Amino acid sequence: GMLPSALGVGEGGSFRAPMAIAVIGGIIVSTVLSLVVVPSFFLIMDDLSRLLGWMFGRLVGRKDEEELPLSREDLTRVTRENRTDIDSLDERLTAIEKPESKRKGAKDTNVLRLPPFAAE
Repeated sequence: GMLPSALGVGEGGSFRAPMAIAVIGGIIVSTVLSLVVVPSFFLIMDDLSRLLGWMFGRLVGRKDEEELPLSREDLTRVTRENRTDIDSLDERLTAIEKPESKRKGAKDTNVLRLPPFAAE
């Protein structure tokens, strides 16, 4: 590929030689970076994180243990409990949103009820 151009062989070789040398150098540098430097950096950072964890682990404390996933029965039970909570909240919200005329004992209030706006 670029070796004849880098050596300056042929017509206009001396003109293209610097570009070919730069391309070859870029390929070599990118190969070394991707195969040597990046994995080495990851290893160094992993060792550093373990060292910092060992040094400052006493200050932070241990990690909380992860909760186990719920079984199907427990998940069904929790879902039913949540559904009953949602239903009770829905009933309370409906009771609050009822017009005053339908409520018992609602006579004089400071709340002004307006009809809903029509979409334009």
